[in-house]
Amino acid sequence: MKILRTVPLVSASGRYGGPSDSSIAQARLLSLDGNDVTLAAGFFIGDKPDYPRDQVTYRLFPVKSLFPAPGFTTVGSVGGVRALLHEVRAAEIIHVTYSREFLPLATVVLALMMRKPLVLQPHGMLTARTGRLHHIVDTVTRPLFRRASAVIALTSQEADALSRWVGTGMPECFHVGNPRIDEAPTNQTGSSQENEALFLARLEPRKRLVDFAEAAVLAEASGSLTSYRIVGPDQGDLQNIEGILNSAALLAYEGAVPASEVAGRLSSTGVFVLPSFQEPWGNVLVLALSMGIPVVVTRSAALATVIELYGAGKIVDDGAPSQIAAAVSALLDEPEAYKQASRAALSLSSDLFDDSAIREELGRAYAFAINTAKKHQRP
Repeated sequence: MKILRTVPLVSASGRYGGPSDSSIAQARLLSLDGNDVTLAAGFFIGDKPDYPRDQVTYRLFPVKSLFPAPGFTTVGSVGGVRALLHEVRAAEIIHVTYSREFLPLATVVLALMMRKPLVLQPHGMLTARTGRLHHIVDTVTRPLFRRASAVIALTSQEADALSRWVGTGMPECFHVGNPRIDEAPTNQTGSSQENEALFLARLEPRKRLVDFAEAAVLAEASGSLTSYRIVGPDQGDLQNIEGILNSAALLAYEGAVPASEVAGRLSSTGVFVLPSFQEPWGNVLVLALSMGIPVVVTRSAALATVIELYGAGKIVDDGAPSQIAAAVSALLDEPEAYKQASRAALSLSSDLFDDSAIREELGRAYAFAINTAKKHQRP
């Protein structure tokens, strides 16, 4: 099958975050089944990623912000649209990372014009952001969404949220978690590698970096020696913790790392902390669990329930820095508790994050989309 997998932006710095990494991982998984997979995406000049040669064809094109707007809403280029036109025409099925942005909307319009089977995957982006501008853009985003042949949601929670967002006309929805973004060595000893808590994500308001920074202050005040380290591209939130960075000895910002170095950075930490509000998945979170690294996540995260069920870390209330500091301490200061959480993380990963199951479910979604498109094409 000739599959076109599109994502608005890829980068060496990781500025588009999880949706970019997940799209690439999906493309590679699909290619293992003998599919002819092309991944089409834009990149900013000076931030083009260098992908290893594999069975995926990468169709990358330079883009820029066409006019000032929040985030990546207006990112695109004439050359990008031409590339998408060519790739959509050649593909048998189109799988789009769907968001309120120019490039995915343009891809959907092209696919619909050519009556191609169309699978849309929002990666939590449609339901996690609901400001006034989003409501305006949704006058276009929502009607196009309803015309998809099939939709992919990360979890049942996202599927329910999408159903509420779209109202009437919800396409058939398949639940498919993201593949692991990298292969990495697991923590076989069950012992902490470092007395360190790590925040590794984009520095944007929804990720709640401020809560992590304030947890470092509270830990330091209690006499803790645990290091709190921040890694990730700044998307506006770094300025909100500059005062804390200048005064807290335990807290440091290391800058961004490319996706290829995420696993390596994780392997040298003790606990992974993700204080996000309503995190729809968390690629680095899943990678940490697969490596046997205990985690601290907020109760609103989609994976919080299963993490708590397995005992793979600690669950804290949203917006509660004191609970983050206490959870980190409870894991790193108690070797037996850490060992149990580490083993539970490996068990959870083995049970729930299986790439073969993801490939099978993607295949089901594609088959449904193709059959649906054929029905609509009949006179």
